[in-house]
Amino acid sequence: MLSFGRNALDVGPSFFMLVPLLLTLAFYGFIVYVLVSLLRFMKQKTESDRERNAKLGELIRLMRETTAGSLPDNKEENR
Repeated sequence: MLSFGRNALDVGPSFFMLVPLLLTLAFYGFIVYVLVSLLRFMKQKTESDRERNAKLGELIRLMRETTAGSLPDNKEENR
């Protein structure tokens, strides 16, 4: 049966008291998610930067080897 009076109002205020708590928990959950995503991104970026630096070092070494063989013997002219 439906109850009227004081018992009927007990459900309403308790629900409205939970809404700010749920919003606060959702906000903190979002902050944790953003921080975890940022840390994953930075870890992946660091790894890709290391790979890129290694490849650039290899390219520089190869270019030095190829240009060293094609340079004339007189190095004073190139300065």
